[in-house]
Amino acid sequence: MPFIKRVALFLGAGASRGFNYPTTAEFLEALKGELPRDEREILIRIARSKRVTDIEHVLKVIDAVIMFDTDRLSHSVFSYEPQVKIPVKLRRVKDASTHKESIQFDQLDWNLFVEQCRRTKEEIISRLHLHYAFDPTRTDDIVKAYDVLIHLIKDVSTPVEEIHVFTTNYDRIIEEYSLKTELPVSLVDGFIRETRTNRRFWFANDFERKEKLSANTTVLKLFKLHGSLDWRQTHDNRIEQVDTEEKCSVARKYKRNVLIYPTEEDYSEEPFRTLLNHFRETTTQYKAFLVIGFSFRDAQLNTIFMNHIKKGGILFVVSPHAKEDVTNNLLDGLGKEEQGKLLGSRIVTVKGHFPQENAFDRIRKACDTLRSG
Repeated sequence: MPFIKRVALFLGAGASRGFNYPTTAEFLEALKGELPRDEREILIRIARSKRVTDIEHVLKVIDAVIMFDTDRLSHSVFSYEPQVKIPVKLRRVKDASTHKESIQFDQLDWNLFVEQCRRTKEEIISRLHLHYAFDPTRTDDIVKAYDVLIHLIKDVSTPVEEIHVFTTNYDRIIEEYSLKTELPVSLVDGFIRETRTNRRFWFANDFERKEKLSANTTVLKLFKLHGSLDWRQTHDNRIEQVDTEEKCSVARKYKRNVLIYPTEEDYSEEPFRTLLNHFRETTTQYKAFLVIGFSFRDAQLNTIFMNHIKKGGILFVVSPHAKEDVTNNLLDGLGKEEQGKLLGSRIVTVKGHFPQENAFDRIRKACDTLRSG
């Protein structure tokens, strides 16, 4: 199928960094000074490893402990140098006949350690909601930056009636931008207000909605692939968009927060299944994706990006470590020669901090290659 449109937008954590939202590494450092004593001790012990550089790595280790997944634990703990020190006795034992290694635990300490890990994860998630809640003092900066970005994408795209925006971020930057900008934009995010209750509920077909809009209005179709701080699942299994970004406790109205937390990457349930399918379908329609601040550490999204590239698509990747992220994470299964062929042809890396002006200049220059396409 030939590509129909030009540029779609994909936002990772780095796209929000310029508005004082922490990166996953900065969030880890902040937690070291915020968690209660016992939970902080668990966090610090895990983070001592040189291979543990951000909160995603910490949660991988914690999840391995909680799940009692010895294979995953052996990869996420024992492959680090120095080894992660944790307050239980772990021994690597090699079977003399098969030469296979296994892990043995001191059962007396294990149950206590697992419970400490559970509490640590709960504390981390609670603070995630606080750190990534919308900051209204940054509204003007957000509007200024995204006005420029929307103009840039419209300048190299055709048709310009709609722009697809995909993000793994939990924050409400795009939603707030659509409310505050003076540009004629209309947001479609999968939620429709129910007349009877005046509450906004998830409706998967909302993305196909056609409205009569004023001239020059651009529709922003927002796909939050990992959920949002203001999404909740009700006890009758509906997904509701609420007015608070705080973490909900189990209550009469809501069953859970609707988020894919770092390292989980489970798209099997709604609304994540529908959102991922939209992303997959969009890669068959758009010539290029402008990827800002994404480190390519989600295996399922990487598979879709690679299929897009193999079919002739282009990625413009913008971040301070764009080339390293692409090489080490997206293309890690390829040889150096094959990586070299893709870099610069199908994948254009742009080193820069969004939304600094030099980043916009580099983005413009990269996107100019589409004008004659």
